[in-house]
Amino acid sequence: MIPLPQPTLQTARLVLRAPVLTDAVTMNDAIRASFAELKPWMPWCQQVPAVEETRQNIENLLASEDPKKEIRFLAFEIVAGRFVACIGLHPQNLSIPSFEIGYWIDSRWSGRGYMTEAVRAVTDYAVNSLGARRVQIRAALSNARSWKIPERLGYTREAVLHNSEIEPDGRLDDTVVYAIWR
Repeated sequence: MIPLPQPTLQTARLVLRAPVLTDAVTMNDAIRASFAELKPWMPWCQQVPAVEETRQNIENLLASEDPKKEIRFLAFEIVAGRFVACIGLHPQNLSIPSFEIGYWIDSRWSGRGYMTEAVRAVTDYAVNSLGARRVQIRAALSNARSWKIPERLGYTREAVLHNSEIEPDGRLDDTVVYAIWR
């Protein structure tokens, strides 16, 4: 099986590209600035990571030879060049093919439509370039900011999985599943 291609995508305001090791400082700064917003939802963000940990995460992703590994996009503003968000396209079943999208935003740039714009671009890439028959987004039901993105993009709410997740702080939560398919 051949690894999935990692393109550079562009929207009206953003360029989405693969991470490189030199992005570690920028990403770590975004994680630090957004720590309070990320901690309730992201198991990997329970302690503020050192820059070296962020660099190691990027290095591990780049070194992986797994053809089903995540395709990770870092979104940067075109004009100012600022890091805005991280979006992962996770293969679920390549024989279909189906994918799941996950994301987080530097909270200093939330509320400006950047994440919706970036997720639209990644969705379009999955469907139009990878031939996805299904793309899904899962979020905690209590995290409305996250699940409003697939709603804005025309995804269908397929299910609410009751008592399906234990959030990083120990809360039992429901998961909402959105998908598009063709």
